[in-house]
Amino acid sequence: MMRRNSMGILAAALLSSAGCGGGTDAQPAKGWSQAGSLVLPRSYFAITVLQSGKVLVAGGQPDFDPNWATAAVDLFAPATRLWTAATPLNTPRNAPCAVLLPSGKVLVAGGGNPTTLSLDTAELYDPATDTFTPTSEPMGAARLGSTCTLLGSGKVLVAGGLNGPTTASTAEAELYDPATDTFTPTGALTTARYWHTATVLASGKVLVTGGCVGGDPCTSSTGSAELYDPGTGAWTSAGSLAYPVMSHSATRLLAGTVLVAGGCRSYDGAGGCRSDKIHEKRASLYDPAAGAAGTWSLTGALTDGHTDHVALLLGDGDVLVVGGGYWSGTGTRSERYDPATGAWAAGPRTIDDHGNGAGAVMLQDGTWLVVGGMVPSDVYVRAAEILIE
Repeated sequence: MMRRNSMGILAAALLSSAGCGGGTDAQPAKGWSQAGSLVLPRSYFAITVLQSGKVLVAGGQPDFDPNWATAAVDLFAPATRLWTAATPLNTPRNAPCAVLLPSGKVLVAGGGNPTTLSLDTAELYDPATDTFTPTSEPMGAARLGSTCTLLGSGKVLVAGGLNGPTTASTAEAELYDPATDTFTPTGALTTARYWHTATVLASGKVLVTGGCVGGDPCTSSTGSAELYDPGTGAWTSAGSLAYPVMSHSATRLLAGTVLVAGGCRSYDGAGGCRSDKIHEKRASLYDPAAGAAGTWSLTGALTDGHTDHVALLLGDGDVLVVGGGYWSGTGTRSERYDPATGAWAAGPRTIDDHGNGAGAVMLQDGTWLVVGGMVPSDVYVRAAEILIE
C-alpha cells in the first residue's frame, strides 16, 4: 500500500488580483489572520472556490494506514470564517484533482485510496443540492498525482498520473466535456509522469513541467516540459529545466512567464527527499515568448527548502511560497519572490506550520486562504488562515 507524504499541488495559481474595498472603515492589519479550522484535519485534498464564494475542500489524507484517504468534505464561508461539514464524496480520495466548471459544479477526479491504489472514477459536486454524483463514465485511465486543467473551451484536460494497476506513470491524457458528461482521449504526453504541474499560458496552451517518471515510490524525476495545444490536441516540447524536479510549484506571473519553485529530485524510500537538498531551493523561469518552444533560465534560489508547498500570486505580481517544510524544517517561514529582481526575501510568517500538502485558493475579495497540511511526526493540520496584503 502506498503512503503518500507529498503532492505537487496541484493546480496553477489563480491570476485575478482584485483588491480589498476602500472607504473610511478601518483596514484590517496586514499579515496572516486566523480563519477557523477544518472539521477534519487533513492534507493532499482538492480545494476549489465556488461561484458563491464559499470554499470546497474534498477528500485528502487524514491519517496513514489504514485510513490514508477520506471521503469527507468541508465548506468554508469567508463572510463568517466558519467551516461546516458537507455531503461526503461517494468514494474516499487521497490527492484528487478538481476544477470549477462554468456551470458552477465541481469536477473531482482520480486520486487513490487503500482499496484501489489509483482511481479511474470522477464525481460532480452540485452546490445547489450539496450532492456528489458520479460522472456517467470513468476516465480512460486510473490516475493518482495527475493534473486537471480548465481550458478556454470549458472542457477539462486530465493529464498524466500514477496508474495503480501497473504502479507506473502514465502518458495518457483525456478531455472531460461537461456538456456530455464524458471523457475522450486526446494526445498523449511525450513523457509519462505524475506529481507534475500544469499551467495555462496566455496563449491558452497548457505547460506541463517536471514530475516523477517510472513507478512508485518515485526514485526518478524529469526536468522536461511539454506544451498542450487545445486546438490540435497535440503535445510539443517546451524544452527542459536545468535539473529534474517533482512536487514543485508553477506560477504564471503577470508578465506571462512561469516561475517554477522548489521541489525535490526523488524520494529516499522513507517518504522524504533525497539528500541533495539543493533541489528544494532551486527556481527557474519559463518564457513562452522566446522562440517556438520557449526558453528556461535559472533565477534566484530560495533560502529554505520547499517541497509540496503552495505558491500565491500576490496583487503586486510577487509570488509568496508557503509551507513545504516537512523535511527541510521551514516551519512557519515564507518567502517572497520579486520578478523585477529575481530575488527572494523573507515573507510574513504564518500563524501555523502547514508542512506539506496544504491547500491554497484566492478568495473572491482577492485575499488568499491557506488551509490544512501535515507536519513532522505525521500530525495533520486543522488550521486555516487568510493573508491580508
